[in-house]
Amino acid sequence: MELLKPFQKYIKTHLYYLLSKKNVIFISILNILCLFYFLYISGIFDGIGSIDAKRDEYFNRFNNDYFFFLKIVYISFIIFISIGYFGREYAKYKELFIRDKKTKAFFYITKYISIILFNLFELLFLIFNYLFILALMPYGRFFISTFRAFSRLFLLGIFYLFFSSFFLLIFNTYLASIISMICYWFSFIYSQYYEKLTNGVKVLLLLFPFGESNNIEFIYGSFHVMIYTFLLILLNLFIIILRDDV
Repeated sequence: MELLKPFQKYIKTHLYYLLSKKNVIFISILNILCLFYFLYISGIFDGIGSIDAKRDEYFNRFNNDYFFFLKIVYISFIIFISIGYFGREYAKYKELFIRDKKTKAFFYITKYISIILFNLFELLFLIFNYLFILALMPYGRFFISTFRAFSRLFLLGIFYLFFSSFFLLIFNTYLASIISMICYWFSFIYSQYYEKLTNGVKVLLLLFPFGESNNIEFIYGSFHVMIYTFLLILLNLFIIILRDDV
């Protein structure tokens, strides 16, 4: 347990700065708006009788709209939170911890772990919303494929966390969020028409993994995303340790 104390100290400090009053207010408002939107697309305002007569139709529409919305909002949320969290405002307290390259690496590793944990809790909240609405509706059902879709969404979120961090380390500006969003939207739009794309565009999509369909099936498989994420982690840490101004 003694060995875990420095780790716990770092994690608590990172989360303290991440969950600032400003961020908590923003996240709370966003979650409330998402919940109202999920209730709206569930068809609850159409009346239980109407839903009960067309269970499959309402379930398929809710499932498709729910995951389409998450593809847009969840990943965009991760990109902007990540960019803000690694920006200048949150870099001030690092001087209290960093003494050499070893403590610098440990500081940033725990910082990445903190934001991954935060994103995991946010995803768990979205899963709870999903299950809560299904429990209310006559068409309520849950498939293993749905759980896999949430898992892939979380994996995609981790990829874009390190993807955004990489551009921030390179350019050291909040404009990195715009670059990350452009890359994300490129993959988002073009992956919907994958079969009709030219070979050149398909090669570009290799760099920006994305899942098609409401089950978020990765075009090149989950292992492809894992490899890219692992390489991005190593690349981020290499830049952090190499540069003195980070």
